[in-house]
Amino acid sequence: MLPLFLVCLFSQSCNSQKVDHKYESTVHTFNEAWNTGNYDLLDEVVHPGYTKLEGDQVIKGVESLKSYVKAYRESYLDVKITYIDEVYGNKKAAINFTIEGTPKKSGKKFIAEGIVIFRFRDNKIIEDHSVFDQLSALNQQGYSLVSKQNTRILFDSDANNELDDQHALAYLLFNGDDFDVEGITVNKTRSGGDIDQHYKEAERVVKLCGLSGKIDIYKGANGNFEDIKADINDPTFDGDDAVNFIISRAKAASDRKLVLLPVGKLTNIALALYKDSSIADQVRIVWLGSNYPESGEYNQENDRAALQYILDTEVDFEIVLVRYDKPTGTDAVKAYLADIKEIMPGKGPGISSPVIGRHGNEFSNFGDYSVSLFKNIEEFDDGFDEGYDQARALFDMAAVAIVKNPSWAVHSSIPSPELVDGVWKDRPKNLRKITIWENFNKKEIMEDFYHSMENYVLVNAAK
Repeated sequence: MLPLFLVCLFSQSCNSQKVDHKYESTVHTFNEAWNTGNYDLLDEVVHPGYTKLEGDQVIKGVESLKSYVKAYRESYLDVKITYIDEVYGNKKAAINFTIEGTPKKSGKKFIAEGIVIFRFRDNKIIEDHSVFDQLSALNQQGYSLVSKQNTRILFDSDANNELDDQHALAYLLFNGDDFDVEGITVNKTRSGGDIDQHYKEAERVVKLCGLSGKIDIYKGANGNFEDIKADINDPTFDGDDAVNFIISRAKAASDRKLVLLPVGKLTNIALALYKDSSIADQVRIVWLGSNYPESGEYNQENDRAALQYILDTEVDFEIVLVRYDKPTGTDAVKAYLADIKEIMPGKGPGISSPVIGRHGNEFSNFGDYSVSLFKNIEEFDDGFDEGYDQARALFDMAAVAIVKNPSWAVHSSIPSPELVDGVWKDRPKNLRKITIWENFNKKEIMEDFYHSMENYVLVNAAK
């Protein structure tokens, strides 16, 4: 039945009894157009200034309404709308209706109740606002609502290398509606000093993001896979804290697979798989690296053996391609000094105890530190393709972005290739498959990055 408050809205006597009204034939003709597909009837009863409101949709004009009704009807095998209670006022009407039909997608019939409110002008419908019980309709078709689950993620980084690691980490920590962060592991690559300096930089960013003491950070490998693997069963070895932590989080009880997101060399990840191969089924590795099919790339060259070990291991492995100076790689996802200086100051939560930055000075939020990192970077890309100079690719941040929203890049499955003396060799008959990501939507990724800086939601630390 029509809710009492709606009846009261249209009838001074609050009497739900149907009342004859001059608009009754108008709304019945409107319904006939829906039920029969005779769209010309809408010209007779719909005002030229018509607006339809349904959920987030706004439809304006008679022709747009015709297209909408046609598309709606064509999505059903059969559909019928029946008015079961009608209340009319001077300029409004409220109709309690049922909709029944069989959507082509599900092939299962449903019936659900709804309400539509009409407004009139010049004896025609100027607006209608309708809702119906979509949850019941979906349940009858066998669908069920599943609450969104955050992605479990462990971030592995050579944090003190350049400036993309820091921005990737802040972006991750500011997306608490999408990620649960298990922790952070660090490793040493050729630049950025020893493992302690990489640890300190990761710690610095975590503090600037307002999560000091809430996100665990573990020191990983100084050396490379081949040099360390012989000691993997010793009580202590190079990188043991990070490797053991990765294994422990992979084995933690959960109905969600753990995403390992290495944005530096793959040493820590390869050592964890080498020490305990049983974790392969519990993890998905999304690595930022490689210029495949071309040779070279910093992360790849810092530990080729670790990469090859993973290429030959049965584990979910995805490569977020770098491709220097190519529009198809993360090198195209650039931030510009001018934009950073304009947008980033003050962004992120303010902290009470300032942090001394990598290049000195004190900072109380990540946004100000971002500006400092850009001002102090030694080299910039030319960036002239966008009409700017002083551009810098945020490679690692793009890897976080496609885990958040896979539609921001194109992925494909290929037979796992082989890296021979730094040169890629395809193995087309290899049954082992990996995923590569390319063609990144730089515009949407950068817009979301800046949006996350302005509207941050801090992550929860999974324990």
